[in-house]
Amino acid sequence: MLASLDRLQTVLQGSNGLVVNLWNRNLWTVDHTDWWPCWEEDFSDMIAALLRQDIGGNRVVINREVQVDRSGFPGRRTDIQIQATAPPTSSNDGTLTVVIECKGCWHRDLSTALADQLVRDYLRTPGTAGIYLIGYFDCDRWNREMRRKRHHTSGDHTIRDLQHGQDGRAHPG
Repeated sequence: MLASLDRLQTVLQGSNGLVVNLWNRNLWTVDHTDWWPCWEEDFSDMIAALLRQDIGGNRVVINREVQVDRSGFPGRRTDIQIQATAPPTSSNDGTLTVVIECKGCWHRDLSTALADQLVRDYLRTPGTAGIYLIGYFDCDRWNREMRRKRHHTSGDHTIRDLQHGQDGRAHPG
């Protein structure tokens, strides 16, 4: 799974990469500086589509917005849910589920969603693993007004700071 996400990052960031499709942009500006990140749903859709292409197939099912339970309205829904059955030659006869929770780097719950959403809401089911995937959007072309509205503002906002903060939350102590 992680190897697949590494390959996807290469597809996004490589020469003529697909990353440009994760940005909304005003095509009428001459200097191409009027850009802002796509919505989280668009980000999740692209990741799911690329995962289907990379690892989808016989025993792997990749879905979007899967309703986990319906204890109250609305029911909790995973961003991306991957289920794979063990191969026939395996001693494991169950199904492994991986839930990917996607957040944009500007999301107001970025620092708490790992514990409060992914772990608490989705990983309590046996045989379920999770990945907290943050779309990091930082570019000089980001429209200043949209940056102020959507950009994460507490603390430093470098990709290393975000990664270090999330690693500390995932592995405290």
